[in-house]
Amino acid sequence: MLHETTPNISDIIRTFTAPAVATGAITQSELDNAIALLNDGGEPKRERLITYTEAAEQLGLSTKTIKRMADSGELITKRLRAGCAKSIRVFQSSIDAILTPTSEEAA
Repeated sequence: MLHETTPNISDIIRTFTAPAVATGAITQSELDNAIALLNDGGEPKRERLITYTEAAEQLGLSTKTIKRMADSGELITKRLRAGCAKSIRVFQSSIDAILTPTSEEAA
């Protein structure tokens, strides 16, 4: 594979980024994700996009509330066609983030 990273290159990357991890500029998981992307050929996985209606059903809210959440940045969206309001979709991961409590909220 063209983009396959040998263990030596991964070790070099980890060595040179150790100060950034130590100072908190990046987290260890961010570094691990970046190295995993290098090993996977740099192709990020395609994420599922859903309509406002589907998002509203999953969260038990109205589509107007979903639009307000998207406008405020609480939900991550993508416009599929320029100038077409009905082409806006919500990333499933932003819905999952709301539905999945973090360890801080659970405590």
